[in-house]
Amino acid sequence: MDRLADELQRAKKLFDDRVLPLEDYNRQEAAYHVAEAKWREATERYELVKLGPRIEQKQQAKAALAQATWQCQLVEAGARAEVRKQMLARRDQAKAAWELAKTRLSYAEVFSPPWPAW
Repeated sequence: MDRLADELQRAKKLFDDRVLPLEDYNRQEAAYHVAEAKWREATERYELVKLGPRIEQKQQAKAALAQATWQCQLVEAGARAEVRKQMLARRDQAKAAWELAKTRLSYAEVFSPPWPAW
């Protein structure tokens, strides 16, 4: 940061002495301001890291953990008894429909028209 400040001062002096074009001086000044902004941003992030997470973030993480734990317990417990009974009833209905279709098919006769003799 100090190096850029020194370079900016040197560029300012050269510009004032009419040795350095305005475009080059503006480029040097912009580089200095960009570096300064990045340095301020990094300093602010460092301060936030030193403070640690906010209380709201901790509470949110704790709630997310509780919800994930609850969902895991539900998965480990398996489907509820009512749901299992409904699924078994649907399976039995499907089996009965299959058997009925097979029975009706056995009653069917297929007739083919006679082939024309040409």
